[in-house]
Amino acid sequence: MSEPKSRDKFLKQMETLLAAKPGMHPSAARFHQLLKEIGLLHDQKQQDYGRETDPFANVRSAEEWGIPGWVYAMLRIGEKCHRLQAMRRNGKLANESAVDSFRDLAVYALIAEVLFEEAQNGRSNPKSSKA
Repeated sequence: MSEPKSRDKFLKQMETLLAAKPGMHPSAARFHQLLKEIGLLHDQKQQDYGRETDPFANVRSAEEWGIPGWVYAMLRIGEKCHRLQAMRRNGKLANESAVDSFRDLAVYALIAEVLFEEAQNGRSNPKSSKA
């Protein structure tokens, strides 16, 4: 699918999902809107990074090097923080927007939580329910 058509489809999905609740504070409404956008962003990126049987395969691959997946996700969070620190120092970023970094931080934090929970429950690499 071409990028403009994909973007249009994404925006139509967002319109449906993001209707504000009556009486909700505008900041809270924006927060919930961003949660939904991040969920869709994650789903879109997993088409490139994940596998059908493991949506976190790219992060979990660190386990092949002896690094727990949740720890690797935290390392990626550190990288994003360094990027934002560079923006603060230099006033700009060359390759990624600050908003992209903020969203990546949120996604990596949630991936780290899921992988941490799995590790705590002794399920570092659960099999697909389809298997």
